[in-house]
Amino acid sequence: MKVDTGAGWASNIYIAWSSTSISALPDRSLFFRLSAWKSKDASCRVRIASLDFMLRLITSRTQVLRPRSFIRTYARMASPQSIVDDAIASHHVVVFSKSWCPFCKRAKGTLSSLDVKEEQKPYIIELDEHDKGSEIQDYLAEKSGQRSVPNIWIGQKHIGGSDDLETLKEQDKLTAMFS
Repeated sequence: MKVDTGAGWASNIYIAWSSTSISALPDRSLFFRLSAWKSKDASCRVRIASLDFMLRLITSRTQVLRPRSFIRTYARMASPQSIVDDAIASHHVVVFSKSWCPFCKRAKGTLSSLDVKEEQKPYIIELDEHDKGSEIQDYLAEKSGQRSVPNIWIGQKHIGGSDDLETLKEQDKLTAMFS
């Protein structure tokens, strides 16, 4: 089965027949079963490229799963590595932040003041409000060599922290990263 993702056709959906439930598989794919629109019931194994695609698929095909509860379920079962890697792969700008941090506030202010397309606006993960915040921060330290926040990624490249972002802005290199 092919599914229109809005950006083209994805051929990574495999159909099997079963009853209604949801569960996680160890290979970062999701397995869920839902009421089919043309038969008694169906189950789909979907390797997701982004959570947005999965939510569009679920909400367009069935009312069995509610997006909010699905997001909570996904956040609980996803590994810190998949949370970080999926966020970086799915968004042009990702900021790993803590809501109380003044350096994070400065970086988020700098990024939000830029005149960029909607799809290039920063995706912010507040580590102090996330169930796996400390695990994510540990993985970020391993991946980027930086444990402190904000931990900023633009175009899947590690930029650094707030001071690094300000340096790019002062050198007029920041806006070039959005073209």
